Amino acid sequence: MKKYIAIAVIILIIIGFFLFRRPPAKVETETPANQNTNLSQTSTFPAGWTIVSESDTTVKLEKIVTSGLKPEVIFKVTTSKDAVTPAKYVDNLKAGARATLPGLVYLTDKRNSQESAYTAFLTGYYFNQGKKIFVDQRLYIQGETVNTFTGSSDSNLTEEVSQILSSLSQEKIGQ
Repeated sequence: MKKYIAIAVIILIIIGFFLFRRPPAKVETETPANQNTNLSQTSTFPAGWTIVSESDTTVKLEKIVTSGLKPEVIFKVTTSKDAVTPAKYVDNLKAGARATLPGLVYLTDKRNSQESAYTAFLTGYYFNQGKKIFVDQRLYIQGETVNTFTGSSDSNLTEEVSQILSSLSQEKIGQ
């Protein structure tokens, strides 16, 4: 009799597991085609650059390379209560980047505070696998909303990255 009760309990546990488990969270790996089409139709990127992923709040582009590190450009919209003090927010962002990449050296830090937005243009470099990687980052802060454009590449592609950052910022936020 105990054997049948044990089997019944196991069956109830299995049935309960299937009835009450949460379905796995959907991970969106690809965005709708109409969004990718809109950006690629309205923006012109240098040869070899492709949109890897795109959503309303994120765009990622990569340059096709045969070897080495892939140059990339990323656009991301975030919100943060800390962004209401934008200078401090940018300082904290830089400190966090230095903590992640101890060899990160900032070459420029140009900031501008206007009534409509706070902007910060940062450039720098770090070494990865013995190669010098250049980073170009542009932040546009309005209230708690932060639009971040970041590009990384070797020295041969810094102009292309800058061109893409300008094109993306014009397309996404009109600046």
